[in-house]
Amino acid sequence: MKNKGLFILLCGIFIVAFLASCTKDDEEERLPHRTLIAYMMCDGLDSNIRNNVRELTEASSDIKTADNILVFVDYRGEHSRILKISKGKSEAVKDYGKDLVNSDPEVMSEVLKWCVSNYPAETYSLVIGSHGSGWLIDNDTVPSKKSPFKAIGLAYGNDKAINISTFTHVIKQLPHLEYVLFDCCVMQNVEVAYELRNSADYIIGSPAEIPDRGAPYKDILPALLSSSPEPIAQGFYDAYINGTYGVPISVVKTSELDNLMRITREKLPLIFSTYPTDVMTSGLIYYYTMYVGVGEGFDESVDLMYDMNDFMLKRLPLADYRQWRAQLEKTVPVRLFCSQWSHNSEVLPPIQWDEFHVTADTYGGLSMFLPLTLYDKYKLNLNSDYKKTAWYNAVYGSSI
Repeated sequence: MKNKGLFILLCGIFIVAFLASCTKDDEEERLPHRTLIAYMMCDGLDSNIRNNVRELTEASSDIKTADNILVFVDYRGEHSRILKISKGKSEAVKDYGKDLVNSDPEVMSEVLKWCVSNYPAETYSLVIGSHGSGWLIDNDTVPSKKSPFKAIGLAYGNDKAINISTFTHVIKQLPHLEYVLFDCCVMQNVEVAYELRNSADYIIGSPAEIPDRGAPYKDILPALLSSSPEPIAQGFYDAYINGTYGVPISVVKTSELDNLMRITREKLPLIFSTYPTDVMTSGLIYYYTMYVGVGEGFDESVDLMYDMNDFMLKRLPLADYRQWRAQLEKTVPVRLFCSQWSHNSEVLPPIQWDEFHVTADTYGGLSMFLPLTLYDKYKLNLNSDYKKTAWYNAVYGSSI
């Protein structure tokens, strides 16, 4: 009996030790829930990006999770670096030894892949901090420092930018993202979202301009590490709203974009049937305006990036609009509006605020391009460039 008792005791000790070892191994092998990557392109925004990094660092003091927070920075005249932010501290975990061209797709791809490879997690999220001009195309090179065609970024010295189709190709090489937050102006276009529909669950951004200081990172870092896009959008919006003035923000649910595409394709012929079109745009909310050359000067301007909902509301028959609106609400579940927003550009014409009214009924949180004959009149390439987008080919294709 003594020997049997001893045997049972030893077995018990072995089992407890074994289970403790397994638990320890499981804890060591368990991945962090999230790796958050902020790709901050900095160009012309260095002081603001430095402040963004400070805010993230300060806010990380209160973060109790083991999530990875990585920030790529490319300050002018300095080595490009990847910073790891944790517990109130910022540490360079990768120094490239030179100032990289951050808008080069090969550079962007290498940086993002390095982050994913060296800091694996269960989920990944991406923030892009930069200048922006939506889906507009300029062959990945900006011809002039004052050109309105930037897409994303504006690298010092060579004025090189990365267009959305190229950006999408880079993002497709990564694991599927939970969200992409564009801390860039006018990126919440249906065209941009549609390009990214297979790469992320949600797209968060503004169809309008964003002030230079960018997102309120100190306030929204806990939201950035959550699995819901709504608190990110709400925190961004709350930081700027002051009466009627602020930053309009929205969230696009990418799994609904094909449904939005199909009903838009169905309803648009009720409004116009030729490409380009002379459809009336007076009174519509617009988010982007640009000068056009007349002779040697720049004394006229054209508007583009019209609010998608406002256009359909004012141009579709009511019954058709209600059908379309039901799908918009599924596709853009978060729509936070304001009557006016930041517009202090040195290269873009002023927005005429008395030309339209932004309300809960008119605001859709998503802009769209209208192929106007006006653009051809001024010999712009907008109508032909638009045909290179996935949204154009899905909605119009060869039918118009």
